[in-house]
Amino acid sequence: MFVPTFVIQRYTAKTCVVVSMLGYITYIAAQFYPSFETLIPAAVVVGVCGAPLWAAKCMYVTQVKGKF
Repeated sequence: MFVPTFVIQRYTAKTCVVVSMLGYITYIAAQFYPSFETLIPAAVVVGVCGAPLWAAKCMYVTQVKGKF
């Protein structure tokens, strides 16, 4: 619950989006070799990366919108 706030404050929103997308890329790559050993760890990674991604995306869009 507090991970997105901590991560976004420690790094910028743009960096958080890029790093979180790497978690989604890992999940997509695991789908090419579906087995218990690849899907479960990839699901954990995408679960951890999901919340910071959505929070950082909203923050970044708000920041960009304010500049125009």
